[in-house]
Amino acid sequence: MMINYVRVVEPHLLGQDTAENDVLCAYLVRGFTESSQQPYWRLYLLSEMQFITILNETFPGPRKGYNPNDKRMEKIYCRLARI
Repeated sequence: MMINYVRVVEPHLLGQDTAENDVLCAYLVRGFTESSQQPYWRLYLLSEMQFITILNETFPGPRKGYNPNDKRMEKIYCRLARI
């Protein structure tokens, strides 16, 4: 049985976490989540991502709660600029 784990996210930070995993810090807009706890900020392991699709959708800028210097990130490769 295949479970639908599709997620649509707004990417904010790309980097390496304190365990040296490459991760994406993103805001979950819609799709699968095991937790209904808000806000929908999540760290996603790049090594576990599959079938990535870049959508034509856009978002106006950083979400509430965005921290461009997130301490969960040991290194930051790129970040969403504040507007």
